[in-house]
Amino acid sequence: MTFGRACILTAFAVAIYVVGAGLYGARTGKREWSVSARRGMYVIAGLAIASFVVLELAYINSNFNFSLVALNSSTTTPLFYKLTAIWSSQAGSMLLWITVLGILSSIVLRLTRDTHREGGAWATVVLGVIATFFLSMMVFF
Repeated sequence: MTFGRACILTAFAVAIYVVGAGLYGARTGKREWSVSARRGMYVIAGLAIASFVVLELAYINSNFNFSLVALNSSTTTPLFYKLTAIWSSQAGSMLLWITVLGILSSIVLRLTRDTHREGGAWATVVLGVIATFFLSMMVFF
């Protein structure tokens, strides 16, 4: 198993935790659970970024040990196309979407952590469900 795959599997487990902790925190009003769920979204963002960087470096270095790189790139592909080839496949596109979702969710949850406590808890749950969906597609399909 590669480091990138381990990041995706860990992010999937964390996404399930985010949904559970977020639901518990939002329903019971226990702020520490909502805070934990929000921090879980930060972890998902970090893991998605790490996985994205690993795959991007594999494309840049023409590391054909990665099946995505072997299927969607070659040694004669110009660097610009290698940089953009990551989302040329379904798996790479899903990785791009989960990375964008993780980054933007983390930014929004960080900026609204003190102003929208109750709504933020439910927003974390919704974002966690979306992240769980995308990550489940990457893990199981």
